[in-house]
Amino acid sequence: MSFSLHSFAFDCHPDINPNLPQYIVGYGSLIDETSKKRTDPSAEESVPILIKGYKRIWAGHGNLPGVNATFLSAIENKNSSFIGVSYKLREPENISGFDKRESFYCREQINSDNYVFLSQSSNFSTPKQVWIYTIASTENQLPTKDFPIVQSYVDIFLRGCIQIEEKFKIINFAKDCIETTEGWPVYWINDRIFPRRPSFHEPFAAQIDALLKDTVPEQFKHISFEKP
Repeated sequence: MSFSLHSFAFDCHPDINPNLPQYIVGYGSLIDETSKKRTDPSAEESVPILIKGYKRIWAGHGNLPGVNATFLSAIENKNSSFIGVSYKLREPENISGFDKRESFYCREQINSDNYVFLSQSSNFSTPKQVWIYTIASTENQLPTKDFPIVQSYVDIFLRGCIQIEEKFKIINFAKDCIETTEGWPVYWINDRIFPRRPSFHEPFAAQIDALLKDTVPEQFKHISFEKP
């Protein structure tokens, strides 16, 4: 996310081993290349990854004045899995920029048994630290009428998924992004015209809407338009 949220993460961003390559898992806005590069222009290529033992869920309330929304979070769940991306930090110390960006979350190291790189270009065997930003609980953080999910954020998330699908030629990767996300709500605002978070015109709008209509049709029917 590009702005801070209610912070219950406190001091849960452990020290890294600067002698090992540092990787971050992106599962929301960090899947999108432009969004990632705003935090660290030197971050390396994002590659598709399967995360096991965690679920991606709509949970996490934004609290900037005038910006009420619920965002994506990851939480431990041994029976869940989801797809996203992972990317290497060219400069290990740049992880502090992502800690600041994701101050709502705790940064947790993922065991190597809990991720699978889905690209042949990835180096599977090299020792590394792989981190994911998580929440401890979804209590009081689920979407509500006052904290809906907003289309401008959904667009950033799915635009990144579409770009990964096209770049790595992974069939249905974008659709799988939707299907491996839990908690799609009926509290959903289409704010493309008056976005609650800064955004450019969304070139993938038609493709995104078709995916959503096909994958979460009941929730898609309840999307309401933002009023100026």
